[in-house]
Amino acid sequence: MPDDVDRAQEREQEMRDDALADHQRLSRNGFDLPPCGECYGCGEPFGIGDNRLFCDGACADGYEHDRKQCAANGD
Repeated sequence: MPDDVDRAQEREQEMRDDALADHQRLSRNGFDLPPCGECYGCGEPFGIGDNRLFCDGACADGYEHDRKQCAANGD
């Protein structure tokens, strides 16, 4: 049966995997963002040492959509 340490380690690995997936997806789309301590999509603050770029896929997709709209509009 997993204890608190096991669950914390699993969550930490999930966060690393999410951050890496965000980075890879955004790099493929022509822009690269540094971690800033909060979600680029909604502004939700992350904890210390959390290097994610977005809360979840919805925020990442929304940010990417907005960037494409700005580019299309010449902004």
